[in-house]
Amino acid sequence: IRLGCQGNDWVLVHDTWRTKVSLKAALGQVCKFLRENKDEVIILDFHRFVELHGKFDWDKLSNFVIKKLGHFLIPNYGHIPTIDEVYKTTSRVLVAWNCRDGYRPAYFYRGIRQGWYENAHNKKELYEAIEDDVRKVSPHGRMWTVGCVLPASAIHSVPRIPEAKKWFTPGNQICKKVNILQIDFVDEVDIVPHAISQCLLNGRGC
Repeated sequence: IRLGCQGNDWVLVHDTWRTKVSLKAALGQVCKFLRENKDEVIILDFHRFVELHGKFDWDKLSNFVIKKLGHFLIPNYGHIPTIDEVYKTTSRVLVAWNCRDGYRPAYFYRGIRQGWYENAHNKKELYEAIEDDVRKVSPHGRMWTVGCVLPASAIHSVPRIPEAKKWFTPGNQICKKVNILQIDFVDEVDIVPHAISQCLLNGRGC
């Protein structure tokens, strides 16, 4: 989530481009979804805060998030909880908080490390950047993402990457270490079954 401060309200933004979706409405949708899908688990990553008009009141903002999520909020266990630990409770939302000022409420988890590869301009360079990043990053202790995404240009839209299905084949060295995968056109790439298969392999210690 990229959040903008607009006077006394907070809205979802993309850098300085603001949407019409308020934080209140977005969290309301999350809670509604979880009431209807009780076994789902959601990670809400607050990874950028943009001051549009006015400054963030961190205490006010964090208290609002805590109150709005209520019993769905997963408390900070001091470690990233397993699915088994989560399912023993009614909590279903893990909030990761990446505030540049260093402010992080005790209930929230450390912000997710974002894997964006700005120097990758084609699929070959993207794959090499992902491979290099996966080699460097420890898979334990912190949530982190691999951004399997290439940027749009002035004349081309965001490209599809069907090769991702091969790159993230369950059981290969990249897929074993990837923590969270970001990718566009999920339905077309059909990557979700791969992610489920790898999670099952991880659960078996494979």
